Amino acid sequence: AASSKKKLTTPAAKKSKVPSKKSAKKSASGDDEKKDDAWTERENVSKDSWVACGPKLVTEKLTVSTKTNIKDGNTAFGKLCVKNKMKAVWEVTVKQGDNIGIGVCNVNGALSTAKNKKLLSGSFTNDIAGYGYMGKDGGKQRQGRYKKYGQSFKSGDKVSVILDMSGKTLSFAVNGQDQGDAFKNLPSGDYRLALVFFEKSSKVAISKTTVYDL
Repeated sequence: AASSKKKLTTPAAKKSKVPSKKSAKKSASGDDEKKDDAWTERENVSKDSWVACGPKLVTEKLTVSTKTNIKDGNTAFGKLCVKNKMKAVWEVTVKQGDNIGIGVCNVNGALSTAKNKKLLSGSFTNDIAGYGYMGKDGGKQRQGRYKKYGQSFKSGDKVSVILDMSGKTLSFAVNGQDQGDAFKNLPSGDYRLALVFFEKSSKVAISKTTVYDL
């Protein structure tokens, strides 16, 4: 019987499935390298500032700090209000501490209302309208519900908060490294930069604020 011979072939090199740096890389602003022409950056935007805080926090325009331990946390809110068809990118620098939550809160009404004063006296991440990224372990939290998310951050790190009210997403970056979407399908509202401290010797400063419109 004739013997059957298997044809020997040299396997071709597999095509790399790794996208190019241009297509894969995201900047700290949350944009792909390819420019999204739909967004228009506002010119001459001043840095956001801290305008309201809990009783155990101290604000000085761009910085917020505390000198005491706060068991249930105290919150601070920024001045800039982000609405529909807007995108904001805040870069904050952690000056001291790591038991910190940074994010945004959908704040209804004046900051002086009883509800908002109560928010400031606790952690905004315990509220349904609060969306936070926790420094100590890199988790994310909303309405008191904690989930794993990204890398931890600490003193010396720069954290970017990227709120896209067209895509209804909130994402973060640490020292320029994108951590991906933390929250999706955000409801419409009036969002402010938010921060919570739990331990003494904590301090954060707003380094840069960029605002875009559709």
